[in-house]
Amino acid sequence: MSSIILIHPPGPDRDALASFLRSEVDELLAVSAGDGLRDELTHAGGFTEPLVFILHEESAAGLGSAGFLRDHPIFVLGRQRSVEFPELRQRFDIPYFPADILDALRPSLTPRGGPRRASAGPPHGTLVPDASTGDLLRSLAHGLKNPLAGADGWLQLLAQGHGPEDPAARPLKQVRNELQRLATMLHAMALLGTQPVANAAYADLAALLAARRREADAEAFPIEWHIDGSKLMVCADAAVLDTALKLLFSSFCDERTRVRELTLTAQHTAHGVVLVLQEESDLLKPLAQRAQSLAALLRDVRPPRALAWALLVKTAEDCGGAVAVTHHDGHTTLQLTLRNAQTAVEATE
Repeated sequence: MSSIILIHPPGPDRDALASFLRSEVDELLAVSAGDGLRDELTHAGGFTEPLVFILHEESAAGLGSAGFLRDHPIFVLGRQRSVEFPELRQRFDIPYFPADILDALRPSLTPRGGPRRASAGPPHGTLVPDASTGDLLRSLAHGLKNPLAGADGWLQLLAQGHGPEDPAARPLKQVRNELQRLATMLHAMALLGTQPVANAAYADLAALLAARRREADAEAFPIEWHIDGSKLMVCADAAVLDTALKLLFSSFCDERTRVRELTLTAQHTAHGVVLVLQEESDLLKPLAQRAQSLAALLRDVRPPRALAWALLVKTAEDCGGAVAVTHHDGHTTLQLTLRNAQTAVEATE
């Protein structure tokens, strides 16, 4: 049995890491470094040994002489600040990958419930369904997909009898577009219920974004694109990532009157491939608040955006990435960081 104390500034990054690690240990306490830190640790009661500390470098500066850290393994998030601890085991780059942190922690933890099975998948956060709920989502999506496809087929047949100038052509096209939107959301539900494969798949983020860019241009949707390179290979399921992006951008188009400025940047960094979507509005702001479940998120956010966010969380957790939404000075920023798969792909070509 093991316990983790996570000392980290509050926000979605801390929430995501805590959620990822919580299923691995009996107790996890996520706190901030401040005047009330010792009181929080005291009121939390006793912890199961071994006790492991994870410190964000911004929180570690004033803790060098803290007695409660003595004789416990310490892991530090970030490499930009000077920190010294006798029991420092490892430091991680920021943005960090929760899966990498878990791999480094495991030698210091006692497995929960005995030895871990090799077939066990990565722990999911609250937005990603468990196996039984996933089966239900897939079954519902499959059952509803067939009547939608049938209705779309009949509409396509009706549309063939109407030329572009026919008054009935436009409403028929609009109805087909709405059916396709429903089909995409059902596909997202099915993907959310799918367990990750053992070997991480590869996806070209640049190609997926190019498809979204063509759709945005066709709708005259205002967005600045800054895509670094013709290929941005990432470790991710292309179907999951593409569906997430499709739902996200379609949700922006639906509320285009509320979009004042939208900028997308995708580039290679030392930590992986990073996609940053920044908006000068508050369409993404609700996603910055921690949702207890997908159902709770659906009550606060429109379904396409809620499903898109859940799929991005699934992509990050299944493939060892990180995703967060922050709000500052009237700008809301979504940042998705995924492992760079370019080297692995080139090695197989």
